[in-house]
Amino acid sequence: MMNSALLCFVAAIAWGAPAASEGVALSPLPAQLELLIKAYPDLDASRCTSQLLVWNDGTSVPISPQLAGRPDDQQLADATIRDQLLLVYPKGWPFEVPRVNHDPGRLRCDAFFRKVYGAAAKDVERQLIRVPWPPAGQGASVPFSNANGAAEALRKVGEELSTLTSEIRTSVNRPCGTYNWRTIAGADRPSPHSFGIAIDFTLPKHLHRYWLWGRGKNGGEPIYPAEVLDDTAMRAIVETFEKHGFIWGGKWYHYDLMHFEYRPELL
Repeated sequence: MMNSALLCFVAAIAWGAPAASEGVALSPLPAQLELLIKAYPDLDASRCTSQLLVWNDGTSVPISPQLAGRPDDQQLADATIRDQLLLVYPKGWPFEVPRVNHDPGRLRCDAFFRKVYGAAAKDVERQLIRVPWPPAGQGASVPFSNANGAAEALRKVGEELSTLTSEIRTSVNRPCGTYNWRTIAGADRPSPHSFGIAIDFTLPKHLHRYWLWGRGKNGGEPIYPAEVLDDTAMRAIVETFEKHGFIWGGKWYHYDLMHFEYRPELL
């Protein structure tokens, strides 16, 4: 349970409307800060302040102001903790087609994830364990981070999905990527796969969709595959993952229907 000092800190922070001029700091949403601290038990709640996240070992990461007016690509490239918490993830089903550039979870503070899951490949790899994935068959498993409850959460997802219909199990019986220390394609920032907290699937053809593939021959804005909104198998899969602390890339404007990522602070 959070102590009274932290509750006072959280309650005292007001959510500011987006400012009209660049460089004006916005305050974080109190409920989202509370979720962040609850979701990462290695944080020292008694020493966290409005400017700093402090871990039990005494190390810290600045929360930093979220600045209005920064271009989307700059936010993606150099997100702060406040940026990371800015967009509310729409848990549950049904949900609305994501509006332009509404990508809750794609903004990630690099220093935060390196602290929690590992600053380099060797650090991440020390925390990887094999997690059973029964939808892929008896004995199947995938590597996943054991830090902050991520592996246990994935184990629960796999167990639950394996009890559902054959259509649902078939949709997730081909995991095609978990841990991979790499940058995001076309970017200079680490993929969440680098930290061992994301899993992708080779989905059935009508669901195997990615925003770059949906722009047409001449580029332009991505067209969201609205048919997924009526897919009962995907609904069950997404609801199961969300129940255990994972977000789904299908709720991003820059959608990635194959991608699930352990982000308990957003749920």
